[in-house]
Amino acid sequence: MNKTTLNITQCHSQCPNCNFETDYLMFESGMGGDFETYIGDSTKTIYRIDMHKVHYLNLSVEELLKQAIKAEGGTHQIRNIPNQVACNNCKHIFYAAPISVSGETKVDAVEL
Repeated sequence: MNKTTLNITQCHSQCPNCNFETDYLMFESGMGGDFETYIGDSTKTIYRIDMHKVHYLNLSVEELLKQAIKAEGGTHQIRNIPNQVACNNCKHIFYAAPISVSGETKVDAVEL
């Protein structure tokens, strides 16, 4: 798995558990859902899945995630963003909605 420098969106949402504004990073997707974002809890690696591989090459998300899951040490060590955002304050895992965007940055991420 090679890392690539990619643009990523700086997002934030309010934790429903403690009402703390939590910051996180997420790849933007267009109307067709071009990308999915995953974060590894063990290594803090950011993974980007190209959903065109799922839609047009008939690969499954699970198949594309295999290497990432192995690198992180198991399926419970990788989270889908925005479905499983970890609160920066209380560590509660929540579905981030609504999502506010504050800018864009570059990160080293693994493309799957």
